[in-house]
Amino acid sequence: MGVIELTDVTVALPGGWTLFEGVSFRVPDGEHAGLIGANGIGKTTLLRLMAGEDRPAAGTVRVEGRVGLMQQFIGSNERPMSVRDFLLAYSEQEVRAAAAKVRAAEERLAVEPDEKAQLGYASALAAWEHAGGYRAEVLWDRCAQAAFGGGYPESAERLVDTLSGGERKRLALEIVFASPFDVLMLDEPDNTLDIQGKGWLETMIAQDPRTILFVSHDRTVLDRAATRIVTLEGRAAWTHVGGFSTYAEARDARVERLDERHRRYEDERHRLSEMVKEMKRKAAYNDGWASKARSAEHRLERFEMREKPPEKAAIQDVKMR
Repeated sequence: MGVIELTDVTVALPGGWTLFEGVSFRVPDGEHAGLIGANGIGKTTLLRLMAGEDRPAAGTVRVEGRVGLMQQFIGSNERPMSVRDFLLAYSEQEVRAAAAKVRAAEERLAVEPDEKAQLGYASALAAWEHAGGYRAEVLWDRCAQAAFGGGYPESAERLVDTLSGGERKRLALEIVFASPFDVLMLDEPDNTLDIQGKGWLETMIAQDPRTILFVSHDRTVLDRAATRIVTLEGRAAWTHVGGFSTYAEARDARVERLDERHRRYEDERHRLSEMVKEMKRKAAYNDGWASKARSAEHRLERFEMREKPPEKAAIQDVKMR
């Protein structure tokens, strides 16, 4: 079971600038949510937060189940990364730990191939098998074949940077979809994929029973794969429960509601302010109006304290393809 739930989350950047404030939304088990928003608004930051890689300044983030996060920029580490290390990064902790033991044993055996080193290597291989390493290699071979047509054994030490952008993205998607995560978080998974690759991605998301949150600027991918749309707007978020084909209509209705609430608030505030002015004007000539003026002032103060100004719909600058 996988559920994503954010409640009144605030994210502050170095320097004290607030990126998000009071963000709340929920993605129920098995739902596929498309996350949209203007470039630079903080979609990647929010994904890292939900994946547990960062912490909010305030509020709560609750994600049930094991999370698989696919980052937007694949294989862009400062140090060269092999296909093997790349695939290991998406593996479970037990497999990664066993792989580290095997590598350390191999390095020691290469320097000093004595009996102790050989026994250490045999022990590391046993740990690799116990952790499911050989099963993982079978899975990696299938993923590599699908992504760029090469088997894992002959591609294990190949540098990820020698793959095309589409091949790197497809390899990451293959391993994420094939791994036993409960929740998938995908940062622009359609970026760099060709038309055929996007069609494959749409099908994979649509047919996957797990909870998926993915960032996309592609109308077609969103319409075919998302069951709800979460929009980052201003410093907050709102959710449309439905596909992208009905999103524009839902946003227009939301804008109308927010504008109407804001108009009613301003009208009432203006009415109370004018009442205070009128009472004070009369009190200047008649002391009998002084208590009424103070009462009107208190009423205005209570209104401003009790009634938070409704948000106005933010200007949306989402670039869609």
